[in-house]
Amino acid sequence: MNHDEHALLEAIRADPEDDEPRLVYADWLEENGQAERAELIRVQLARQADVHNEQLYARERQILARHAAAWLGPLADAGLCFCRGLATASWNSLRQFEAGSARLAEAGDPAWVVERRLTLGERFTQAGFRALVQSPAFGRLTRFHHGGSRAVWGDQVRRLGLTAGQARALARSPRAANLVSLWLVNADLGAEGARALATSPHLGRLRRLNLNYAFLSPEGVAELSHSTALPGLTALSLLEAAGGDEAAEALASARGLPRLERLNLASNRVGDARLRRLLEAPWVARLKELVLQSNAVRDRGAEALAGCAGLSCLQFLDLTSNPIGDGGALAILKSQHLRGLRVLSFAFSRRLTEPVWRKIRRRFGEASLRYSDPYWVEAR
Repeated sequence: MNHDEHALLEAIRADPEDDEPRLVYADWLEENGQAERAELIRVQLARQADVHNEQLYARERQILARHAAAWLGPLADAGLCFCRGLATASWNSLRQFEAGSARLAEAGDPAWVVERRLTLGERFTQAGFRALVQSPAFGRLTRFHHGGSRAVWGDQVRRLGLTAGQARALARSPRAANLVSLWLVNADLGAEGARALATSPHLGRLRRLNLNYAFLSPEGVAELSHSTALPGLTALSLLEAAGGDEAAEALASARGLPRLERLNLASNRVGDARLRRLLEAPWVARLKELVLQSNAVRDRGAEALAGCAGLSCLQFLDLTSNPIGDGGALAILKSQHLRGLRVLSFAFSRRLTEPVWRKIRRRFGEASLRYSDPYWVEAR
């Protein structure tokens, strides 16, 4: 690997969420006789924006089938795959993580493995989790996703993911400083866990934070909304985690979240009145994606979206499973402020008549009407 290539890879590692350094590297690869490696980067990045494109998918499979083994070489058994065009270590258990990290360390931690992702679901003791987040191998992770389960007894829901104390241990660990994506799904965070994340001195590189079903109290939502310790956060997912007037008020009056572009508020009982308040928030003008699935948004809420001048950057709007009728849908279609929309979902909206559905399909196509998973797939 020469100096130029090493510098390009270091630029990617410095900001793995940014597509531009990857495209610059693709150009370099093509100029240096590695056209198919360059093509893989471009194809996988294109699929990120068009996940239903069968031609892109077929070409991606073809390139990988022909070259992946040779490109990965003897490290193919270390848990490596190609993500957004470049090698990523992806582990789904502690055993894989420990073995794969050791293999990469033996190989000198090659720069061409630009990201490392650990996805877990098991429960930890406090001591066991503290040992994990303080380990040198954890310090090399760019993405840590923990998706604990939950148990339901009648009206009682018990989260079986990470605890507030474990979130605090992660937030206090200097080894977390490399993370760009953090998922703590089904965690029992409350105000304490949210405060630990919101005030962490080590999460400044974080770009995506997924706290779906994380049992955030209104105080916890306020801690995140006013955080100044997460300056790089561009995506926040709060599926069924931020309901109520106080939580909505905290989000609406946020003093933090200076780079927020994607917000998932699915299943939080937002309703029309709270939605109107949220649309006054300072972060609205930067939003590119807003997910409002199953939030009891009606025509007045849709009209508020249509009339919000701050939403001119919005590209993706998900209104799945909301009782919006023809009036609200037409207001959005005619809005002067929502001309930048590329995807608009009214999936499972039973109040729309066929003439209005035809107008929606004519502008956005069938793909935009499909139900999209509010859990957030990393690729999007």
